[in-house]
Amino acid sequence: MEALLAVGLAGNVVQFLQFASKIAAKANVIRKKGQPSSIPQWKQSTQQLARQAEVITDRLRASTTVLSQEDQCLIDVAIEFGTLSQQFVAYLDNFIQDSGSRTLFQSAKQSIKFQWHHPRVVEYFSQLDQLRSALKLATMLALRTHSNGNLEDVTTHLKQLYLDRQDTAREQRNILPAIERVIILVEGQTDQRLDEMQQQVGDCLRTLQSTRNPLSRTREDEILHWLYFRQIKWRFDEVDKAYRQTYEWVFDEEVDEKNSFVAHLTESNVSKPYFINGKAGSGKSTLLKFIAEHTNTDRSLRQWAQPHNLLALNFFFWNLGTPLQKTHTGLLRALVHDILSQHPELIPIVFPKLYWSQMKFDVGGEPTYIEMKNAFHILREKTTSFLRLCIFVDGIDELDGDQKDVSEFLCSLASPQIKLVVSSRPITPCLLAFRNCPGLQLQDLTKGDMDTVARGLLYTHPLMSELVKRFQQKTEKLVSGISSKAEGVFLWTRFVIHILIDGLEAGDDMDELQHKLNILPSGLRELYRRMLNKMSKGHQVQAAEMFQIYHKWFDATSENLPSLIFSYAHKDPSHTFKLDVGAVSGDDIHWQLKSFYTRLRSRCCGLLEISDRGAKRVHDQDYLLVTSAEELKRIVEHSSVDCIVYSHRTVAEFITSPDVWADISTATGPTFDPSVNLAAACLSGLKTMNHIKDSEVVKWLPNFMLFSRTATKLSNQLLGELMSNLDEAMGKMHQEHTLQPLLLHWSTNYLGYIPPSQEIFNPASSIYSFSAFYGVAQYLDSCSPPTDELSRYVAVMLALKCWYMANVGVDKKGFNIKKLPTTQERIRTLKVLFRTAADPEQRAFGMSLWSHAVGIASLGYSSENLELLEIFLANAKSAQDLRKEHLPRILGVQSTPEAMLEEYVRIGDPEVSCKASQLLEL
Repeated sequence: MEALLAVGLAGNVVQFLQFASKIAAKANVIRKKGQPSSIPQWKQSTQQLARQAEVITDRLRASTTVLSQEDQCLIDVAIEFGTLSQQFVAYLDNFIQDSGSRTLFQSAKQSIKFQWHHPRVVEYFSQLDQLRSALKLATMLALRTHSNGNLEDVTTHLKQLYLDRQDTAREQRNILPAIERVIILVEGQTDQRLDEMQQQVGDCLRTLQSTRNPLSRTREDEILHWLYFRQIKWRFDEVDKAYRQTYEWVFDEEVDEKNSFVAHLTESNVSKPYFINGKAGSGKSTLLKFIAEHTNTDRSLRQWAQPHNLLALNFFFWNLGTPLQKTHTGLLRALVHDILSQHPELIPIVFPKLYWSQMKFDVGGEPTYIEMKNAFHILREKTTSFLRLCIFVDGIDELDGDQKDVSEFLCSLASPQIKLVVSSRPITPCLLAFRNCPGLQLQDLTKGDMDTVARGLLYTHPLMSELVKRFQQKTEKLVSGISSKAEGVFLWTRFVIHILIDGLEAGDDMDELQHKLNILPSGLRELYRRMLNKMSKGHQVQAAEMFQIYHKWFDATSENLPSLIFSYAHKDPSHTFKLDVGAVSGDDIHWQLKSFYTRLRSRCCGLLEISDRGAKRVHDQDYLLVTSAEELKRIVEHSSVDCIVYSHRTVAEFITSPDVWADISTATGPTFDPSVNLAAACLSGLKTMNHIKDSEVVKWLPNFMLFSRTATKLSNQLLGELMSNLDEAMGKMHQEHTLQPLLLHWSTNYLGYIPPSQEIFNPASSIYSFSAFYGVAQYLDSCSPPTDELSRYVAVMLALKCWYMANVGVDKKGFNIKKLPTTQERIRTLKVLFRTAADPEQRAFGMSLWSHAVGIASLGYSSENLELLEIFLANAKSAQDLRKEHLPRILGVQSTPEAMLEEYVRIGDPEVSCKASQLLEL
């Protein structure tokens, strides 16, 4: 798009917005009051808007340059909009009647009131909203990327635009000062006109962007939501801020002139990443966060970026986090999201198919690696002329994937337009990839910082301040000894200071503190082991239980463990039966968490700690020293948000190492099962929720079923009591919410999407069928099945629903299918049901269970689906009769099951074909 055309189009956008605003205002009046007199004016505004769309189309077609893909898409949408407007005008004509006829007048009024939601009206305004957004984005992009045209033509056009718009609506007034400044600039300062023109155009762009309504759910908002993931900034937010007066040396150019960090930020000819490497626990993440947030960094980068726009991005890998926090896909997705959030005008060209699609946006599919890689490539290409990027990437060693590939990818990004600052442990892939890059080795530069931290943390303790006055030389020797022995590892310093403060509070004198420091091991692993071994035997057992509970939760759910659930899990499972159904008071929650955090710190020695999920690290004293109602309210509100995390990745590596984990598993004895404790804890959480609509119910209920299903040391009696208690509690909460007797079992609200054809089964739902859905085979096997045949039929149907969801991979209601049973658990569940409650031939409403199973198996020729058919055939009265049965058309099945099995033999892989052949002979 040419520069003149871009500026002209900007004027058309202003006109378009004016007409669109008029239509929206009149539409709201009609929707609320049904005033017929405004319909002719509405029609007139619609016609004006259609003409303006034609002007935009003509302008784009008149361009002397080849139109880009985004411009052509804009033409197509404008043409569609013009056609739609003509149809809509004809539609409005139906309601414009002779004003002298009162009967017709009243009829038109009532018609408008009741037909507001007519599909044509909805379609028209949907298209209108998309075109408004598309026009703004396309104009912004054109101004950004094509502002280097003939400045005289641009000036002339801007003057005309200024004169034409002086008395327009409020939405246009903000843009006039920016246009006027551009005119003055171009006429009066021709020597620097290009750079300054771009700067003033930026003012126009910001004004245009400010007209976007942040409350409207536009297409670009949907795409940004698709890219976003909740953990996108969790790791960055959780990293501790630098201790006061530390790391300031990084901005001192005299520290290392050859590897000057300030020079890397300010110089324009830099085309390599800056590599920060350091030992585990040396403070790399803290340093990178310090740099990313520092005003000196921003100042230096703006000096480099002028006159272009600057955007600083960051991504902190986290090996203990969710998959997106530790993969290449997560990195790309976060970068693409952050760039497009700031520059939404790029969305139509980065994701053209998604943006211009008229179909409802599909939120089910996650962005793929290939999609993100292509998107980032387009972003690099399209932003070269107006944008400069600085990207901070922490913890490449924490990547769960090919570290060499990511390192080389980051090296390839570095250019005069993109600066990179990366950090990692000194692992081979990074050392090779960044071997010729400027950088620093962190542990060699932090001796002074170690002194500052040790002195600050020790000297501020009330007991230590007295010793400093009396034994100044000894305290200085102690601080110096800490710094020397730490060998550049801040984490070691932090734990050792805690140990020394504990000794200080226990009455140790200076000589005893020095001796304690001397005998402490200098390595982190040895230090961790010594901390755990120094505890009493009873505390070691409780610590082992805590570590097992934490690991079981994370391994099973890949989610952070809420501190409230952890506090319940550390109690005896029978404790949940003592809890009444209903919200717990703030005082009770505070008392429980206060006691738990004290226990957590004393048993786990600080290796597990509290984190305010994605916001900040929380200290024990925040809970121990609550003094106001305001603080108590925060405790209550965050009781399900605060979570338990490892204090550092090295702690996780230590705890999960084979020798240490063997000791932890042995310490608790053969009867302890963390799944049992977690199941009871989830039930406690459900019983004490504030409201049945609490968002946590959709997490704790599936997790309760998950841990009940996977527990290996759960007695039938306790499992039965847990299930009965759950059934009673959920029923009571739902009844209190509806204030009337329940017509359907509460579980029907938590089964995902139920097709209308299957809603007839809802009245037969129960805790028994809910357990079948979640594959709790032990419960099904140990309790008495329902007495009526329909309830047993429904139990098998819900067990089959899991097989269906495993095939389609997504649920229309956003149900979390990751919590559903594995293939082996589903197999066990069906076997139990056929042995105790039902048979494959059982029928209800004209359909047999076998027909449903065949329909599911037709969705994909997989070994899992053959397993499903095998279970049915093995438990049938006559396998041969089932194979030859002619089934009604369901889920695409139009022939006999035998014919489908023959198809399995023909197109399946060797293993599947062999299995299908065996089923044909069964």
